[in-house]
Amino acid sequence: PSSVAYDANNLYPTKPTVSVPLQVQPVATARNVTLTFKAGNHAGAIASVPITLAPVTLPNLKSVAFEPAELTGGTHAKARVVLSSAPPVTMSLPVSTKDAVQVPSAVSLSATETVIQLPTPSVTQPTSVTITVGSGADARSASLTLYPVIQVQSLAPATSPIPAGRVTDGALTLDHAAWETTVVTLTSSHPALLSVPASV
Repeated sequence: PSSVAYDANNLYPTKPTVSVPLQVQPVATARNVTLTFKAGNHAGAIASVPITLAPVTLPNLKSVAFEPAELTGGTHAKARVVLSSAPPVTMSLPVSTKDAVQVPSAVSLSATETVIQLPTPSVTQPTSVTITVGSGADARSASLTLYPVIQVQSLAPATSPIPAGRVTDGALTLDHAAWETTVVTLTSSHPALLSVPASV
């Protein structure tokens, strides 16, 4: 803090003591810092205290992976960031991408594993996106494939018109290849005349 205040009730000859919060950033090597104190506006009431900051060994970035690695565009993707060990202090690593997906500028890591959620854009064809966590030689990347939303293009009976009292097949066509098991629900406007399975 730029200043601290003493309790006015702590008068001479008592030596008042006040707690001073010190926020220390992690350092890679030992650093010397000098704190300077000035009591009020009195000349000569200045003192300096040397403080040595001990280095903190931060864990390495082990891996980054999307879970799952394939997803329908327009939903949220989950990326798991794994460190070699739990960090002694919360550490921050930059996040970047060259693709059309929104990523935070950095991710805060306070445990061995951290999951971050990223919104993904809707796509009209299979699209690959890659994010990178960290920088330089310690950076790790993960790739995700986005697929368009699957829609029913058509449903055509094998014969038309369908003779009454007969069972026939219908060809259901999707607008593109399904990248995962897809359930299509069916309903009939007149189930007493034409029944269909609840889903295929």
